[in-house]
Amino acid sequence: MASRLISSFDQTSDFPSEGWPYTASDFMRIDSSDDSLFYDAPRFVTHIDDGAIQSLTAFYQEEMIKLQHEKRMNASKQGGAPSSTNEVNLDVLDLCSSWISHLPSSGVSYGRVVGIGLNEKELRENVQLTEYHVQNLN
Repeated sequence: MASRLISSFDQTSDFPSEGWPYTASDFMRIDSSDDSLFYDAPRFVTHIDDGAIQSLTAFYQEEMIKLQHEKRMNASKQGGAPSSTNEVNLDVLDLCSSWISHLPSSGVSYGRVVGIGLNEKELRENVQLTEYHVQNLN
């Protein structure tokens, strides 16, 4: 997969050019309690802004369309008729899922979309999931 610039962070001079500037204490959690306690109550909020959601959804759509095309071509090489209309569904594992997924709603055909998250009420409201499991991944 070719890389593409999604941020100009690496092009600024604000980041030190020599050595890793962080220590282990920089990565310590402020609240070390179990995450499942925080997620016991449903919140129904988005954790990223609308622009980030749009960018992420567009990225997913671009990559998933490519993947679906590759799967379609592989299926036709294995004896299926080469056609852009061959139905190829993508199965998705949505980690840290919630009441919304940032998956594209058009242009991609889904098979199973399995959400793994911490709040059952939020997961139940996610219309893109075909199934979900409440699981703390920490």
